[in-house]
Amino acid sequence: MYNLPNEILAHVPEADRTPAKIRAYGEANGFQLGKRGRLPRELYEKYAAAFPKVASPPEIYEEALEDAVPF
Repeated sequence: MYNLPNEILAHVPEADRTPAKIRAYGEANGFQLGKRGRLPRELYEKYAAAFPKVASPPEIYEEALEDAVPF
């Protein structure tokens, strides 16, 4: 895959980033795609939007520290 799709798909679990899964999603959602070749950016964006963004553990930890009451 290319850097651009990787940036768009950064929050998508790695096992779900395969071109085959993205192509299948596109075909199921009305994209006209060939069996081979590049996938359109719009497809990557819609596929990524189907996955909720979840805060990573470091972000959660930092937020907890901000909310902590000092001794």
